Order: sequence, then structure tokens, then C-alpha cells
Amino acid sequence: MIACIVTTKTKSFDRLTKLIDKVDEGGINTLDFLFNRKKAITTTKFLYHKFDYRIADLMIRYNFIQHFYGYYDEDGLAKTGESHFKTTLNIIAQTNNLHNYYYNLCNYTSIVKDQHLSLWRSIDIGLSWLPMHLPMSYPDIVYEFVKDTCYIKNVGENYKSKIAKGDIIVSINNQPVQSLVRQKLLMNAYSTEEAGLRRIALKGKLLETDNRDSIIKIALKNQSNQTYEVDLQTNLFKAPLEKGKCFLKKFDDGSYYINLCSDTCTYIRFKKHIPDLQSAKAVIFDLRGYPQSDIMSIISHFISGKIEIGKLVRPIYRFPNHKNIDYKAVEKWAIEPAISPSSKSASKKYEYKTPLPIKIEVPIVFLINDETISFGESIVEMIKYYKIGTLVGTPTAGCNGDVTHINIPNCNFHMTYNKFYNRDGSQHHCIGIRPDYFCEMKISDIRKNIDTQLEFAKKIILNNGTANNK
Repeated sequence: MIACIVTTKTKSFDRLTKLIDKVDEGGINTLDFLFNRKKAITTTKFLYHKFDYRIADLMIRYNFIQHFYGYYDEDGLAKTGESHFKTTLNIIAQTNNLHNYYYNLCNYTSIVKDQHLSLWRSIDIGLSWLPMHLPMSYPDIVYEFVKDTCYIKNVGENYKSKIAKGDIIVSINNQPVQSLVRQKLLMNAYSTEEAGLRRIALKGKLLETDNRDSIIKIALKNQSNQTYEVDLQTNLFKAPLEKGKCFLKKFDDGSYYINLCSDTCTYIRFKKHIPDLQSAKAVIFDLRGYPQSDIMSIISHFISGKIEIGKLVRPIYRFPNHKNIDYKAVEKWAIEPAISPSSKSASKKYEYKTPLPIKIEVPIVFLINDETISFGESIVEMIKYYKIGTLVGTPTAGCNGDVTHINIPNCNFHMTYNKFYNRDGSQHHCIGIRPDYFCEMKISDIRKNIDTQLEFAKKIILNNGTANNK
């Protein structure tokens, strides 16, 4: 369709192209850019090429973090922030490559222990109506970590005959994987190391490249402890995600599994199963991820009284450098029991779907891990404080508090603004919420398609809520 417009030149068209060329100080030919972005990225003089812009940009980031990041003191940035800024300033001053510019900004913000903090790969080309993102490419491989061991979680169709689920990644392009992991952690902001490894996996950072269709050589170790190599092609524009997360299933013992983080988790779907759930032996909720908003309506069926979010405060800054900060309590949102007379008004006030007035009284277990973050941690904290169910898994990400979006020309970023504390006032940041029963995934189980944490939860139900490693 664009090709048709291009070939039909009119006076209006000529005026438009001249205007575009005039607006774009970088000298980019916009029509060529539309058809050949990869070439344009390497030849165009974007805003980042300007020395004064790069310096000013880094100073702006430094000031936003220094004066408005909620956990500045907890992260020890008063001691390390300035020296890290000066080091990065020298590096940024010499940067002349777009990808390196992005990576250097990632390295700068990695000093912040904020799992919310992420840099968009947005690039300003001088045209507000023509957005551009720095392109990256990935192979069709999903991997994950158990402690510091990186294993294959899922593979694309082209690799199913070559790579098995649960095989361990030993090296990438002849570099030991643990060495590469350390490098990637230095380029990502994270709240705990476990959550940092999770981010690397979810974002595909280990196998990320700026070259489309390039070849990455990985060495793996299989179940028999034999090492083998596979060539991967980076032919995806986004890191692949795990597929096939089901919403609900019933087990042979009469208990149910419900994934509250699945894209298919909706209250409309849930309420169809309410009669079955009322007679269930137990319900296991999966909160290993970011929950869907309908979780509030679902949870309302399993509580007997009103539950409120924990301690969330908004910092009020009147002085620089985090001096004399005042804190204002953020208005609490809450969930009323589905059978409460206040249920309808509460669902309207706190913006969740009005639940059917039905109580479900069965034992419930919640699976959590370091992918449980932000809103998910607010829910988990309520579950633990109000003793709604049993928590199984590993500690949550330790990153909560409302996020603010810093909109600047290149590489916009998010960071935490409001602060979240435990109800007793103790620190939640970089600690998270600990489960009632600690249980890590096992690679030996993964190879057999067994969910270690889910099986542990089923044992708790079998033993009427007890286990031997509490």
C-alpha cells in the first residue's frame, strides 16, 4: 500500500518529503528508512550522536534517580551513585554506536536494585509520528534457572529433535554460561539475584543479539551428562515466552489447579467452575508471575472478611538528595468477601468485576517464586497477613510500590516511586515475601515434565496442610 503512494508523486507529496527532510536534522531519508530500517540505523546521525545530548541525557537520568527513586537510601546509592555516574560519563562520552549506547545506559541503571526499572529500546529519529525501537533478535529457545544453573525450558519446532527439555546450557559462543550471566547481571536492574536471573531468562538476554539471522553456538549437557553443541539462528524479533499455560485443571484426587497469571485467567471463565470448586478437595492457585486483574474477584470467593493492601506510602520531596522526606499513606484498595453486602460497592470502588454472592470453603495453597512481583506481591502479602492460604515455593521478587514512567527522547525508563513496607514497618524491598514452605524446582523433575512445587503443594493437601520442611 505504501509502495502505491510512493509511486504516485504529487505536489502535496513533494512538499511532504521536503518538510520531512527539513525536520529531520540527522539527515535521514525518511522513505528509505521506512523500507530499510536496518541500513538506516547504521547510517543515520540520530540524536544520540551529539556529544552534548549524551552528556545531558545521562545527567537527567542521574538526577531522576538521585532525587526521586523511592529506595535510594536502601540501595546505598548515596555512597555509590556519584562514582558510578562519573565512570559512566566517561564511557558515554566515547560511545559512537547505537547498540553500545543502549548497553551503556543499561549498565548505568543496573546499580539501582529495582526490578521495575527497565529501559525501553525507543529511539528518537526526529519524527514524532514515526516511532522506532532498537532491533534485537533471538532464537526460538526458552530457558530458565534453578539457582545458578541454566536449563532449557522449551524449544521451537526446529530444535525439538536436537535439544531436550531440562538439558543444561554449558557455554554460549564458547564463553562459559556463568561468566556470561555475570556480564548480563551487570546490565540489568534487579532486586534480588534470583529475580535478576529470572529477568535475564524472561527477556532472553543470554541469547540476545543485534544481528538478525546470526548464528549462536551453544554447548549443552544432557541427562546422561554428555556434552553436545547446537547452532541457533536468531530469527525472532522478540524473546519467546513459555507456551501452553493452562488456566484450570482438575486432578484425580479431586483438587483443582488455577493459574492466576495465565492470559486466559478471567472471572467469566472462573465463575463457570464455581459449583465444581465448592465440592473440591482443595484449590492450588499459581501466582508464579504477574496476576491478571480478575484475581481480585476470584479471591473474594475464598475470604470471610474484608482484606486490604499492606503499607504503601508516597514520598513527598521538598528538598534535594532525599533530605527531610515526608511520607503520605496511599489510599488503600481492598477486596470484600463475595457474600458481603458491601461486595458490589467495593468492586465498583476498587475496579474489579462484581463476583457472584457465593462462598467457596476449601483448603487453598498458593505457589509463589521470584517472578511474583509488584501487584502480585501485594496479593501475596494479603494472603499471608490474613492467613487466607498456604504459600509454597521460593521468596517473591522483593519489588513493590507504584511505578513512574520517565519520558525522555531516547530509551525511556520506568522506576519505582511509591514505597511498600511490611505491615510492621520492616523492609520488603530486595527481600520479598517468604513462603510458608520453601521448595525449589528440580531439573530432574523438569526433564520428566513434573512441576516440583506443584507436586509439593499436592502433598501438603494430602497431609491436611502439613509438610516436613516448614
